[in-house]
Amino acid sequence: MKKRTIAQKYSVLILLTLLLAVLIQACSPLAASPTTTPGNPPVADTAIELATAIPATATAVPSATPTVPTVCGQSDPMFILGLGVDENEQADAIRLIRVDFLSGRVLVLSFPRDTWLPITGLEEEGITAGRINSTYGYGEAFNGSGKGAALLADTLNRNYEVIFDRWFSAHFSLFVSFVDSLGGVDIDLAQPIGGYGFRGKLHLNGREALTYVRQRANDSDLYRIQRQAEVMKGPFRKLSQPQNITALPELGAKLLDERTFLTNLSLSDVTSLACLAASLQEEDIVFLDIPHEYVPGIETETGAFIRIPAPEVADIIRKAYIEGKY
Repeated sequence: MKKRTIAQKYSVLILLTLLLAVLIQACSPLAASPTTTPGNPPVADTAIELATAIPATATAVPSATPTVPTVCGQSDPMFILGLGVDENEQADAIRLIRVDFLSGRVLVLSFPRDTWLPITGLEEEGITAGRINSTYGYGEAFNGSGKGAALLADTLNRNYEVIFDRWFSAHFSLFVSFVDSLGGVDIDLAQPIGGYGFRGKLHLNGREALTYVRQRANDSDLYRIQRQAEVMKGPFRKLSQPQNITALPELGAKLLDERTFLTNLSLSDVTSLACLAASLQEEDIVFLDIPHEYVPGIETETGAFIRIPAPEVADIIRKAYIEGKY
């Protein structure tokens, strides 16, 4: 595997600044094409082909091309798949991230990890459906190292017609190191979240923060998603301070390596995200969860817990993530 550039390492910190690196997991290239650009070499054996794009309807070309406004060098939304991977190679955190440069807003849509969906491409292995978090491990095991994110992205595309032009994944060890490098995170809860009765202010180190965002024994993954969002507000507040923005490159180089971080974000992407991050306020980043009633949980005959998505899930993804109505 080729060594990561500082720019690639820096990119995940920018995403964290945006609260995009939800639960910090390593990134690998989900590039639309294997084209190599200077300073952003492909990673051996981890090039990922995105699901085939939905054909666009042909439109007439106007005689005069109107000027398209840009912000931070971008005019179109950036669609990013963010994955948090645990020690068992399961995608324990799945985030659909939409960055709208023109409006200066970011959507972080949480997708429940236990959602049961059809899976294609693994019929020879006897797998035709499964929990969405398992598709990452299936891709790694059956398709090769670095292919877990590709299978997960393809599964979401075939079920909900979402297309990701960028992606990243990171392992939980990176989350612990990241929080500790910031001196810990502070959370302030007006009300308890789910079955965990804590409220008020609390300072957490990396290991404590990881425990808090992963626990769900007393409630469910849907409440855990809410706890994750609260914890990630702490790093955003710290990293959005001017004195800390300048420390991001050094922090990125210190924390990230090819074992914990994989991405297809280019230097140009990183520059645009850094530019936008400098102007973002906390209210510009919208966390959206799938309502509990649209992903009811059931226990299978083998005792496994899964969630069966209702048709409304597709409506939420289409309106908020694809159409940008959030």
